[in-house]
Formats: sequence, structure tokens, C-alpha cells
Amino acid sequence: MLTNQTEPGRVEIPHEPGQWMAFSELSWSQLEGAARTRSVAAISIVALMPEAVQDRLDEAKGQAQPAADETDPGASYDQGSVLKASIKSWSYEADVTPDNIDALDERTADWAFETAIALIQRSATEGEESAPS
Repeated sequence: MLTNQTEPGRVEIPHEPGQWMAFSELSWSQLEGAARTRSVAAISIVALMPEAVQDRLDEAKGQAQPAADETDPGASYDQGSVLKASIKSWSYEADVTPDNIDALDERTADWAFETAIALIQRSATEGEESAPS
């Protein structure tokens, strides 16, 4: 399926009665870019840590913990990248622009990110169901 050929789905914003956003599914390239941006940010943070802190983190990795992406499907993707690629329109008076997406309040941005990630998961599940056996 060509993601740029699908009609964006409109979703009501639950904590803002009467407001909505329309999302499109992300392409593989957009997802890869969002994952890359998230990885670079994580590496940059680790690079700034003192060596003693990095050693403690390495010790903690040895303990049994689920991977972040197993517990949070959005953990692998940069939130800003996902929002800027997936939000196509909204009911706000302002145009959908990267700056206006950055200006969303935290609650709305988090909700929009979760909604966009749910589209990714649904799309992946639908793809698995339609794959030949």
C-alpha cells in the first residue's frame, strides 16, 4: 500500500471536546527516519554521561528486564518526527506546520503520538494478516 495515497483518518481529541486531528500512516522511510533520530538522541545522551554512570548502566543491563520496545511500542521512535510526518490536518485555527506541531501542549502531543503509533501497529497487524501462508 502506498501510504501517501491513503485518506488521513480523523480522530477526536478526547481531552478537547469538539477538536480533532487527521493522521496518515507512516511510510517505511518515515518510520526508519524516526527510529534513527531516536537512536542518535539516545547515543548523544549516553556520550555526555560520565564513565561511572555508563558503567552502572551496563551493570543494570545484566538484570532481567523487558526491552523498551516490548513494553512501549513508541519507544523506538522520535516523537517529533512521528508527529510531523503523521499529522495532516486538525481543527485548530492555525495551519499544520512543524512549528505549530512543536507548539502543541504536552498532553495533546502525547495523545497524538500514541494515536499515530496505534496506526503503525494496526497497519503492521493488517499486513501480517494479509501475508500469504
